[in-house]
Amino acid sequence: MSDDRPEKPGAGAERRGGGDIPPSAAGPLEPYGARVLLQPASSGLEPQQFLTALLEDLAASCLVSGALVIGHLKCLLHTPSGVIAANLTSVRSGARCTAPEEEATRVLEPGVSARLDLAVLVYGLPAATVDVLLRRALAGLLEPLEVEWSIAGPGEASSTFS
Repeated sequence: MSDDRPEKPGAGAERRGGGDIPPSAAGPLEPYGARVLLQPASSGLEPQQFLTALLEDLAASCLVSGALVIGHLKCLLHTPSGVIAANLTSVRSGARCTAPEEEATRVLEPGVSARLDLAVLVYGLPAATVDVLLRRALAGLLEPLEVEWSIAGPGEASSTFS
């Protein structure tokens, strides 16, 4: 028995490139995650300023590199004194940090280590491209401040000042 009723708008999936993709999808989505270890060498690092700049730089680089839509970039910076969260869902709106005032403005002192856990959801870019863009953003933001950094896991990259 067949059902001759028309489908509701948005129901089902359309065929794109041989796969089923919901009509609302903005293209392929390949989630990316990274754990970044960092430690200021000679001067302090202002966490809120760094996190905002990192997410905004990474999102803008993703768009320039062909991302169709910025879904969500979010991160947690774990310091000895607490955790600072930051997220971005729109380049236009920018990144936002969430932390108690004293934590968000506390400088990460030289020799003190921190861990940054980052998740990136952008449509239209493979995770490998996001990885390259993250490494460029980290180098551009941290190396001038002489902050040592490394990405933990496969394809580990680092910058060390001696």
